[in-house]
Amino acid sequence: NNNSRKFYFLAILSSSIGVLFKEYGALGLISLCLLILASAYGWRKKIKEIITAGFLFALIPLLYNLIFYLKFNYSYLDWYFFNVDAHGQSYNLILLIKVLGWLYLAGWPIFFYGLWQEKKYFEKTRATVLAALLPASLAFLAWPALTQRVAFIIVPWLALISGFGLTKLKNNYLIAAILIIYIIINYSITPFLLDAINLPF
Repeated sequence: NNNSRKFYFLAILSSSIGVLFKEYGALGLISLCLLILASAYGWRKKIKEIITAGFLFALIPLLYNLIFYLKFNYSYLDWYFFNVDAHGQSYNLILLIKVLGWLYLAGWPIFFYGLWQEKKYFEKTRATVLAALLPASLAFLAWPALTQRVAFIIVPWLALISGFGLTKLKNNYLIAAILIIYIIINYSITPFLLDAINLPF
């Protein structure tokens, strides 16, 4: 319908413009394409919509990067491979655990409770949306310098599941207490973790 088409083009436009400010702007396109794949459209229409979205999305970033390269002889690929050489050696599973552990910290128990509630009250449409958002939320793994700032892109996805878990608690005072404890722990324990975690960045 017309409303769906409007949001389809708005999603493409916001991703295309967003990537000029930060690479993560492109992630909306990944979720859009996955939602199209999960839709009730026929395969021919799905492929057409995804190709159209990819083409329209690429117009602005490609034009910008072409102009930038012609003027400065430097591209985004140069910047990416610079980071591979500078930080790629420190990228490992232990670092990933440290970064994610610190990033969400006291929120992890809430997340796992929310995951349990998602399973308990499984709803197909919600599960489809969460699944479509996950690849974009994990896109930080493609960047060679693994830091909390880069990995923060996964926090909204974690918060969606955590928040769902909290909605299943009947006592609002308990929810407020959990959130207050979460805030206090996350802000007060950081100085003590700096030396213990020993991140390379």
